[in-house]
Amino acid sequence: SSQARLQLCLAEDLLRIFDVLKHYSLAGQDDEDGENESANVNDSPNSRTIDAVSRMIVSVTGEDRALALFDNKQVQNQLLDTICTYPINSPLATTAVLCLGNFARTDTHCEQLVSEHSDLINQLIRNWLTSAADVRARHAASGLLKNLCLPLPNRTALVSMGLPEAAASVIDTAVVPVQANAIGILRHLLSGPAAGQTVRCLVDSSDASAFGKLLETVRTTDIDAIRCEGTRLVAATVKRIYVRRDGTADPLQDVQAAMNSAGFDLVAPLVRLVVLDGQRHPLLQQEALVALSILAAAGRASDIVRLLDPSDCAELFPSLPRDAMDDEESSEPPPAFVEVLKKLLRQDGPVWPQSALQAKSLVSQLQAATKDLPVSNGLSILRSDIVPLL
Repeated sequence: SSQARLQLCLAEDLLRIFDVLKHYSLAGQDDEDGENESANVNDSPNSRTIDAVSRMIVSVTGEDRALALFDNKQVQNQLLDTICTYPINSPLATTAVLCLGNFARTDTHCEQLVSEHSDLINQLIRNWLTSAADVRARHAASGLLKNLCLPLPNRTALVSMGLPEAAASVIDTAVVPVQANAIGILRHLLSGPAAGQTVRCLVDSSDASAFGKLLETVRTTDIDAIRCEGTRLVAATVKRIYVRRDGTADPLQDVQAAMNSAGFDLVAPLVRLVVLDGQRHPLLQQEALVALSILAAAGRASDIVRLLDPSDCAELFPSLPRDAMDDEESSEPPPAFVEVLKKLLRQDGPVWPQSALQAKSLVSQLQAATKDLPVSNGLSILRSDIVPLL
């Protein structure tokens, strides 16, 4: 219970429980060494005890009241020494990383970990996130590293340690929690002072670029959270590459060529996000509209206009997970992109003012960028049904 966890938020109590975990972990290691190869040691009573004690420790350190325990040198040293001493697949090491992830919920703790324990962070990036065979270990490391990205001062150091490359390498992993954390890491780093290096880790001229894997992930996943957060990363990447921060030459101009090769596949997930998630997540819808406006000005207007044709738009939604529908009981297909834009322009129903303004900006960009395009169904719809609503 919550009350029991609060009562255990004392340094001496947490250290005693950690000693219990250490006892059973070492005993379990001895048992495993003596077990017959056919025995399932992971289902032994000792393993279940280890799992229960580990969960108890992680649960206790997840309490807000426990944040102060990080400032206790005995607790801090216990966690750091455990991670450095025991193998990655050890329950002791994994539990210690999960605890650090819980403590890394304040900027002060995050900045302290990165500035004072860079060797440990390097180990988590190079040996835990990308190389560990144990799923729980990778989940623990990716969660901690995601938290460490939150304070802006940490981001340059984490980029220099190779975190963007590590996160990009697991962006298509089948381990959903690790994939979600990798997407979150990259999105945080894209808004930092070393965003350019993060972009280059995502987008290059290779067919196997991480950005290509990201586009494939958001196209094929049946997990709503991965689709939404992955598409937010697509939108953030578009914004970072095409929008100049000042009047100087764009340092990412060479990356734009690789981005342009994505073509229609770059536009499709953004339109999908606008259509599916506008009612539930207006902020996500606005981010996608901003990215589409940028792409319209950058030469991708024809791909966007194509999806104004309801028949072409319908191809984006061959099958949808049930949690992607606003009404879980409804099996009706989502509205067409053109209908969503009309609703935003007219401000029918609950519409964010920012989304309405961004929809107008998108339509204005499309109108300006399609003057010389050959006539198509989508272009006819733009000119006859949408532009008059400006």
